[in-house]
Amino acid sequence: MIDDVDPASHLERWRLSDPQLIACTPTSTVYQVVQPDGAAAILKCLTGIGQADEALGAGLLDWYGGDGAVRLIAVSATAHLLECADGGSLVEVVRQGGDDEATGIICDVVHQLHAARLKPPPALTPLRQRFRVLLQETPDHALLREAAREAETLLASADVALPLHGDLHHGNILAGGARGWLAIDPKGLLGDPVYDLGNVFLNPVGLDHVVQAPGRIDRLADRFAAALGFERDRLLRFAFAHAGLATCWTLADGGDSTASLEVARLIAQRR
Repeated sequence: MIDDVDPASHLERWRLSDPQLIACTPTSTVYQVVQPDGAAAILKCLTGIGQADEALGAGLLDWYGGDGAVRLIAVSATAHLLECADGGSLVEVVRQGGDDEATGIICDVVHQLHAARLKPPPALTPLRQRFRVLLQETPDHALLREAAREAETLLASADVALPLHGDLHHGNILAGGARGWLAIDPKGLLGDPVYDLGNVFLNPVGLDHVVQAPGRIDRLADRFAAALGFERDRLLRFAFAHAGLATCWTLADGGDSTASLEVARLIAQRR
């Protein structure tokens, strides 16, 4: 795999114009572009890391067919051309005091993403592989060891496996105008559908006064259980396991894991 974040070849291939840089990440350089018909679109030019990390996500977007997620317009080995959803994310909704409103929107989006479809799903990563760093490289920390045990129990006891977004959180759900709220950047996993809600308990990142507010964990679990039919206990257990996994990722990157560890502790008190 090679880095191919220069948009020139992709602009020519798909007859795009007016690239406006939006973001640069370890996985991609992202531009808003104009299609031949004048409609806006998003061009993601993938780095080598992105080509490995996001290839299955493109297949999942195609499988979603625009139901609950942005549409995949075109794809190559080194770039994705996507529907433009530029109305802001659910992070802004929460910042404006709308955490409960955002939770309802997440329920609606997950309901669409998890809906049955006639065509078979694409190749996806087993959920167990997602948990590899927690299960196989558990740091010497009591709470993380407990999270690893919980993850192993959950993975072994799953009785259904569905295509999963795999990285669903407030920053990955954008307003798409008349199309409503749409998910972006799926990882493309296969496993227990309850896992797709685990990351929500840790988000929005940076808004600790919201994420760690008294009663918030219980409100999320109650709302998801009622709206989506998931077992409340299993929601909390997956949220705890994912908080442990997220902490491992942060530690591996040399970051500050204080926030995710605190959420893991708060969830552990409620399981």
